[in-house]
Amino acid sequence: MGVKLREKTLKNGGVSFYLDISHNGKRWYQFLDIKAHGARSSAEFKVQLKMAKDARSTKEYQLTCQKNDLSDETKQERDFFIFVMERAVALKVNRVYYSMIGLIKQYCGQEQLPMDAITKEFLIGFQEFLRQRKLGKAPKLRSMSSRSIYCTVHRFSTFINKAAESGYMQDNPYHKIPKTQRVKLKRKTPNYLTMEQLEIMGQHTKGIPKQLQLAFYFSCFAGLRWSDCSRLKWSQIIKQKMDGKEVTVLGMQQQKTEHKTYLPLSEQAVEILNACKELQKEKTPHVFPDLYEPEGERKRQSAAQFKMEQWKIQSGFEKLHFHLSRHTFATLTLSEGADLYTVSKLLGHTDIKHTMVYAQVVDKLKMEAVARLPKMSGNFLGGRK
Repeated sequence: MGVKLREKTLKNGGVSFYLDISHNGKRWYQFLDIKAHGARSSAEFKVQLKMAKDARSTKEYQLTCQKNDLSDETKQERDFFIFVMERAVALKVNRVYYSMIGLIKQYCGQEQLPMDAITKEFLIGFQEFLRQRKLGKAPKLRSMSSRSIYCTVHRFSTFINKAAESGYMQDNPYHKIPKTQRVKLKRKTPNYLTMEQLEIMGQHTKGIPKQLQLAFYFSCFAGLRWSDCSRLKWSQIIKQKMDGKEVTVLGMQQQKTEHKTYLPLSEQAVEILNACKELQKEKTPHVFPDLYEPEGERKRQSAAQFKMEQWKIQSGFEKLHFHLSRHTFATLTLSEGADLYTVSKLLGHTDIKHTMVYAQVVDKLKMEAVARLPKMSGNFLGGRK
């Protein structure tokens, strides 16, 4: 029996750790989802290397227990926080998981959390802790939003599932909580812009950068998030033949979901792209170069939102933010007769339930349209009593 720690060199220069395991005459590899970047002497690299070595030791101990038919007590005693960090380090949006760990530590008042300490009662108490938690400084203290609470608990439950699948817990104690006591997410009906409102915005653009205007309008007719739109490249705009016709298609892997998709573009979206080309004096790989910034940075996004606030005031609107363009695309597409499944694919949703919230908007529009129908005057029964 043997467990050796090995490294695989990544394209970006970092390394990915994995285990080379020999046991009972068989050999296999187990990747750890632990990656390290930078110089080997750096503090970050050393932390990841230590986690990989700990994983090797844990695996070796588990196999020894199996070979000698011993109970593996370390499974239930293992620190949940380390378990999460080992897996979160490979995720793109890992900061939300580190934030989750911070909240759990505040609740339990401990730097370590054994797996067997996570019970139904622990989770109910954590939910209540989040509900009572106050943010900000006096006198402007506020509670966490229901969405923030739901997302935090959902992430917690997700990692408990992973721990159960790995044998560190027998089951997910969250599933033992009655549904009436679980945190629920109240999905608000999304705001959107009508074509008339888009026309109004076009008449009040003083001080609003041209590229921001075009990016917002493009997203209204393509449904992109800020992260996808601000990093959009010309190489992603391609021509394809569909039903014997040549159409312009946007090929992309969405930043949030990492889901690869191809989106046919409307004539309006293509016209906006042509306007972008005319504005660009120098050749650039990005469609909106003034909005581009590397992943993880937020300066240009914050500056864009500041301008969106100005645009909102000039246009006389109550709300205006970049993501409103995505809501507008979904609502306009459904209003024009597209089915829910098709819109779900156009938005890059991996689950149609995320798209159903827009159906509520369209239902409301239908009800309003019916309510505006005129009434007949006089006796419509032709004089009969």
